[in-house]
Amino acid sequence: MDFAFIDQHGYPTSGGAHPTSLPTGAIPVGNLRDMPGLRWLDGRWHVRPVLPAPGMDGNDLWFDGLPDDAVIALSDAITGAPIKVPVPWAGVAQVTLPPGTYQLVITAPNPWLDYETQFDVGAGSPVRVAEAMTRAKLAARARINTASGQARLALVTDIPGQTAIYQAKEAEARAFLAAGGDVATPETYPLLIAEIGITAPTAYQLAQVWVGMAHLFRQAAAASERARLTAIAAVDAAQDEDALEAAQDMTRTSANTPTETPT
Repeated sequence: MDFAFIDQHGYPTSGGAHPTSLPTGAIPVGNLRDMPGLRWLDGRWHVRPVLPAPGMDGNDLWFDGLPDDAVIALSDAITGAPIKVPVPWAGVAQVTLPPGTYQLVITAPNPWLDYETQFDVGAGSPVRVAEAMTRAKLAARARINTASGQARLALVTDIPGQTAIYQAKEAEARAFLAAGGDVATPETYPLLIAEIGITAPTAYQLAQVWVGMAHLFRQAAAASERARLTAIAAVDAAQDEDALEAAQDMTRTSANTPTETPT
């Protein structure tokens, strides 16, 4: 069972868990994680009050209902530079902030629980905005490369070693045709011999197919690579989410271009 030790005012000072019994002086508590927000009073646990959250109206941050001894600590969340806030009078204070990202901590003596938050004013901190845009650009580049890769699967068979086989096929075909395209033997043109009667009936016709496919692949690959690089360049130049989306649309459009069937 979970338990807590308390001070003379009923605030937990430490706690723990024991499988069967309570240590001397300990008080059972439902869950150790709840302990910091509790106070033992009049024979039972009470939930401690949380300091009231501030309100926001445009660039104005205002506080209302604070205890007189509350302390407001406001700072720039990026640089850590403190922001001066007027001392609350009758529990009320207000400050006008420029666009940025801020860290706020409000403290007060017991029984109050601290209030802590981070928030943006306007677009938020220019540094945070830039960091978010950098992350979005990296994600956009990854999506563009993935889309380009998926489009290329219509041109090639994506299995280990297949790229090398395509290159060897083209080399054999060009060598065979350059030699006159008459006789193919397993010793000189093993790939041609292996595929005769499957893709084409003769070695000469098969060599023509392979050379033609290589030419078509280079044309399609050139168009695909131009679209990919153009989209990535647009991503790098983008200043907002709309421009990023438009850049990715370039690749989606090019991915729908009809392509040849891989062999």
